[in-house]
Amino acid sequence: MSPTLCQIPPLFKRKIFYLGGFDPRGGRFYHGLHQQVLDAQAPDWPEGRLILSPRQRRGADVNWTVTDQAGSLLADTTCLGWDDIVRDHWPRGALAVGWRILRAHAHMLRQLDFAQMRRWPRGSWIGLFGPVGMLLLGPVLLGLGAAGLAGGLWGLWAGLGAGVGLGAGAAWTAARRTHALWQMRFVLFNDDLARAGPDAALDARLTHAAGLIAEALAQDWDEVVLISHSNGTELAVPVLARLGARLEGAVPDRFGMVTYGSCVQLLACRRDAAWFARDLDAVARLGVRWVDVASPADGACVALVPPAQGRPVEAPAGLIQRSPRWHLFADAATRAARRRDRFAQHFDYLRRMQRASPLDYVAITCARRTLAQAVAAFDACGPTMEAAQ
Repeated sequence: MSPTLCQIPPLFKRKIFYLGGFDPRGGRFYHGLHQQVLDAQAPDWPEGRLILSPRQRRGADVNWTVTDQAGSLLADTTCLGWDDIVRDHWPRGALAVGWRILRAHAHMLRQLDFAQMRRWPRGSWIGLFGPVGMLLLGPVLLGLGAAGLAGGLWGLWAGLGAGVGLGAGAAWTAARRTHALWQMRFVLFNDDLARAGPDAALDARLTHAAGLIAEALAQDWDEVVLISHSNGTELAVPVLARLGARLEGAVPDRFGMVTYGSCVQLLACRRDAAWFARDLDAVARLGVRWVDVASPADGACVALVPPAQGRPVEAPAGLIQRSPRWHLFADAATRAARRRDRFAQHFDYLRRMQRASPLDYVAITCARRTLAQAVAAFDACGPTMEAAQ
């Protein structure tokens, strides 16, 4: 038997709620990504090929199911839609992004708790400040260098202007190629979110999500799991806080939460995000099973740092934090390619490597085992996989 699976009753079925990141592509993209992963990895699945249903739109959400070859349901997924809200908060054009990002960073620098941020991995600092640094420092340094080579007063000014202009163009091209513009838009959205909390549209979606999860918990699912990725991990916190309030704190044990590539700490370390601090405290009181999977090599998240930094309870009782340890499941060529493309690496939590991990998205959603058993399988496979290498 593969180390990624273990035996539990064959009719075990799971309800999944998936909350994606700051992504304008929506449920169609994530359904397609899921299909690609299932098609590529079918041979290593003991039950044979897994079958993904066509997607069905239900209001803002998108639904699909995964069954085995015998037709038994493994997972029923609701992709919680907020891509239309992302598009509404997606500034277009260089000037719009550039001007707003300077203002957002200036405000963010005044509000961040740097004493808490010292605990962040170095890659998280680079991910947060690197893109705007690229756009600011690159042109300035090139401009000063060109001015230093020019002769005379007019040559000095001409060299400075030409250098800044060329540097800005080069920096902007590099930002587009490295997806730094996406990350800057993410910063803009989160700066607004920290200051004012969810706007009316997003607030309604979060309440809607909590209601759907409560309805699922009243049904006969063997397990109900809220899975979130990237910016969606921040929104999962108010969803869970609202679920707890709706259920008066009595969240069943068969509920669990998984966060991939979490950036919860980005709001937890903001002094102006009092609303988020209250929600973190409410989640801590629930003590639900929370599996947080994040890699220190992923600069688009804050890995292996307690999510409620600075709060009375920084690590809720049910929190389990793990690095995905991609080096155990991917060959050297794949790891090298991912290091060259950090944006692609940020989505590797939702993919599978050459060897299946018990904590990848497919295993979490489709394996016939509980979330607790998935963590145990992951912890057990480390030495075995290392020996195999």
